[in-house]
Amino acid sequence: MYNKECGILYDSKTKEELKAELELLKNQKDEIKHHVKYVKNILNNGWVKIESEKDLPKTFQEVILYREDAGVFTGYYGNLAESLSEMAVEQLYKEGVSEEEMWKEQFFYFGIEGHGILELDTEPTHWMHLPDSPKF
Repeated sequence: MYNKECGILYDSKTKEELKAELELLKNQKDEIKHHVKYVKNILNNGWVKIESEKDLPKTFQEVILYREDAGVFTGYYGNLAESLSEMAVEQLYKEGVSEEEMWKEQFFYFGIEGHGILELDTEPTHWMHLPDSPKF
């Protein structure tokens, strides 16, 4: 069978080749779908809606965050183990904080007294990159 739209003769391909091609097309479709969503977010004043792990900012990248009840604030996505000093990490281990909890990726916010953890029910719904520094 010949597909005029893409110029491919499918009868010459084995079932395994067609299955592999189908899987490749599915992966490309997911990548294109995510890219379209990213472009739409840029057009939405740069805000990225967090709907899945693919939508999260890079780990330890300072970003602007948004949550309906809190508004706009700054923070980052990371883990306790790499966010705190070695002494603070040792103290948390002594207090019984588990290895899993120390390395769990989560949102942190910046506040007057330093930074803190955003609990699951208070995680941001959107994020955007910090603007470039001013040019003098």
